[in-house]
Amino acid sequence: MYFRKKASILFLVLIFIFTLASCKKDSTVDAASTVSPTISDYAETSAFQEKTTENRTTKAQTTENSSVEITVPQSTDEIIALYNKAVAETPSLKRTAFTRKLQTCMIEIGSYFKGDISKDPLTAEIVEVNDKTPRSNDLPKLNSSMVSKAGSDVSGDTLTLNIQLKQFFTTDPKHGDGGYMGALSDKQIRELVFASAKSLGGDIIQSVDIITTEGKLVNGSFTVKLNKTTGHIQSVQFHGEQEESGTADVKGKLVINLTVRGAKADMKVIMDAHYAA
Repeated sequence: MYFRKKASILFLVLIFIFTLASCKKDSTVDAASTVSPTISDYAETSAFQEKTTENRTTKAQTTENSSVEITVPQSTDEIIALYNKAVAETPSLKRTAFTRKLQTCMIEIGSYFKGDISKDPLTAEIVEVNDKTPRSNDLPKLNSSMVSKAGSDVSGDTLTLNIQLKQFFTTDPKHGDGGYMGALSDKQIRELVFASAKSLGGDIIQSVDIITTEGKLVNGSFTVKLNKTTGHIQSVQFHGEQEESGTADVKGKLVINLTVRGAKADMKVIMDAHYAA
């Protein structure tokens, strides 16, 4: 009985040992089937990622550097639209120069004084401007009601827009009126008339009362050079003229007080501006 019991215990121990050995073998196979990444694997993955990044970068550069030329505008409306778009989108666009000068200034005060005083220092001080300091872009936005004619021309990589402005009638010009820039304001015109009378009459002139004024902006034009690939502005040249005429009562004093009614003034002012990016 004792030996039978001992044999049974030994048999159970053997079964346990074989079972444990079998589990260990299975565990070894499972561990071997789960392969850890090697240096070679990381290298291949890294190479793939670098290639993918390179492809994306190349694609981005291709898109960024792709050159699609702008369509050459044919109609006046297309030219105006391209001008406005270029003015709004060209980076670092600045006014690089502005000049204004008094071309003529004819004054007639009855039979007492008559002459062109456009070169007189008193009048020049009010009108003359010669500014070559870079300024912020102040080009006006144009529309079809301002433009009388427009055309375009291509030469090499440059597209040139030629825009001519209509006459614009006004008694008090503001920047951008009719597409014009740099005209004398009503206040400046009145100062100019008084300075003109003083220039002719000296201390005899006591006051100048302007009765009527008629002004117009004429011969306005823009010459706009664009890069035909980007559509950005390379340069802009503006030209305009201001014509003013009016009548005034001039009071002066010789031996007695004197009033000359209907004194006349006619003047022309020239404006030029240059812009570049």
